[in-house]
Amino acid sequence: MIRKHKQYFVFYVKENILIFDVFDYIEELAADYVDFCHEWNIVKNNIVSDKKPIIKGFLETNFINLGSDLFKMKEDLHYTPFFFYNQKENFNEWARYFEDPNVFIKTSKRFLKSRLYNFFEINEKNTPFKSIKGTYAKIPCLLPTGEDETILTQNLKYLKKFEF
Repeated sequence: MIRKHKQYFVFYVKENILIFDVFDYIEELAADYVDFCHEWNIVKNNIVSDKKPIIKGFLETNFINLGSDLFKMKEDLHYTPFFFYNQKENFNEWARYFEDPNVFIKTSKRFLKSRLYNFFEINEKNTPFKSIKGTYAKIPCLLPTGEDETILTQNLKYLKKFEF
């Protein structure tokens, strides 16, 4: 299954900001990692390997795809990225294949945080940036709630322009 990274993006037209939900992306990476481990037979008792070198190699390979999507979108939209991380309490189905799912989450978070600037950790009970109305360049557009506006205005001054 080939995942389209655009499903993690939301465009905030008013400020020309491309918002990316890092935790949702990590959950999808975790599901892909389970498949990867089964393909390479690095599963024991239906539990995937939690060895950091294997996880990092997997992340490195998949990050290339995300980077190329970001570059293509940059050429089209001339946006400023906003990568946010808001960990959920309940994980998806993939978690049952890990002895400790937090190992994959922490490794992925550290990996992505070191490579993505404009990375912000948000501690909200409800996942922000979920109200969508319409699309722009085939990317869902954010219809911000009051909470969304607060998060964005608090962090707007820290955003760096996107450069390659």
